[in-house]
Amino acid sequence: MRNPLASSLYAPLAAALVAVALPSAADVVDYSDPATLSFSGNEVQLGLEGLAPVPGFPVGQAGAVMVGLEDDAGNSLGDARFGSAFEPREFGPTGSGSEGSLNNFEGGGLPFPYPGLRMTFPEKVNRVALAIRANEADMVKVVFRSGGAVMSEKERLSPTTRTFHFYGFESASGFDEVVVSAGASITALALDNVTYEVVPGMGGDPGNGDPGNGDPGNGDPGDGDPGNPPGDSEPPVADVPSFSCDGFYEPADWLSDDVRRSRFGRLARILTRRLPIKLFSARLEDHHGVTVAEQDLNAAPVLQVLHTAPGSDETVDITPKAVRHSDDFAYRGRHGHWMQSVRRSALRKPGTYVLTMESGDAAEYALDPTCVEWIVREPPEKEKRPRWMRRWKKVFGDDDDD
Repeated sequence: MRNPLASSLYAPLAAALVAVALPSAADVVDYSDPATLSFSGNEVQLGLEGLAPVPGFPVGQAGAVMVGLEDDAGNSLGDARFGSAFEPREFGPTGSGSEGSLNNFEGGGLPFPYPGLRMTFPEKVNRVALAIRANEADMVKVVFRSGGAVMSEKERLSPTTRTFHFYGFESASGFDEVVVSAGASITALALDNVTYEVVPGMGGDPGNGDPGNGDPGNGDPGDGDPGNPPGDSEPPVADVPSFSCDGFYEPADWLSDDVRRSRFGRLARILTRRLPIKLFSARLEDHHGVTVAEQDLNAAPVLQVLHTAPGSDETVDITPKAVRHSDDFAYRGRHGHWMQSVRRSALRKPGTYVLTMESGDAAEYALDPTCVEWIVREPPEKEKRPRWMRRWKKVFGDDDDD
């Protein structure tokens, strides 16, 4: 029998059916216009400004997303690099105060061609938007993985070097890892305004094709507890509230501009730096911009202090040694600040110190973005000084110690 789809009469109909075929759940839809990819309002956008002290500094995490570098074979090459780029963004915050970014080329010691920049999300996400800058005529490649397996790849030619262009993606089945790379000439790239969202129920039930998780035997949306939403046998888990952290500040920062510039303000800053403790303060605000006070929380936020020695990959938690009494922040209602103090003697060894405000109870609330301070202590250089100078230094110490 003759195949009807092969005949000239039915060929246009067959082509039309193929053209309108819906993508499978594993396909990823690519968007090049920010107006075409709609978020629901529950998306998370990573704040990269102030993520590291200087450009080229290694960064292994941004918010809840783990970031790193990898070669073409998928082998890890360590952390991503922090950058500061002033080029305009087609998507997300742009301009002064929004220059922070992640890249694959700053800081030295990286192979060429430059490696891919990997983002590992805390769970499967359905929508992702990025602002990516690559060199003109370089091919930007985005690889999507789910459970370690590659599920899709997208490529787009970078139109210009002077702009962070919009790259948006959507997938019904979701993905938990994205790797961005550039080729084939310069291979350097930077990205900013990483935004992602989980859309519950977007993928549907693969067992029977229904949107819910109903009984495949009768096709109903669900036969669970009538008190629960259709299709779910268990009640949905409520998300914990998320507060934003503004800080860290020094006590002298609370003074007005006039007082800060006065003789008293300068004296206050000098005395603060001479104290044997280093003070940290921050404000917590909800999504309406309202200050979160002590009576609003059952568990106060806590301070975590991590130290990485020069040339070492091992990070040590030195919080018990660094804090004076407890790792809890204390609330000061007069200024609306949460305060904590750290022994300066615990921060004197060479290396990198990362001080972070963390939630006191992850089941009660989350901090996003949180407050982070980086302190870098360079190893002392051996100086050739006369013996009398070395004795002077030993007795009186350095005058430039902060």
